[in-house]
Amino acid sequence: LSGETGNRLATALAYPLSFAEVSTLILSCKDRAQVDANLGAPPAALGEAALGRIEELQRALGVGERPSVLRRLWKRARGLLGGT
Repeated sequence: LSGETGNRLATALAYPLSFAEVSTLILSCKDRAQVDANLGAPPAALGEAALGRIEELQRALGVGERPSVLRRLWKRARGLLGGT
């Protein structure tokens, strides 16, 4: 999966940024090398082939079968407003 970005870190950062709902990542750094890597040019979003492969892996592992972002946001908003 790191073929599109060149390394695993860039792929891990690019994955959430591949979704329109995500605009920000919060990164932590343990050492100077990680600071340099994290503050470099942001990775591009992953292509459809990589996202498809990730989806296949998630399905095979039994993860990723979650409600849509809109449905999760709606449920959270209703909970905050006292709805059921």
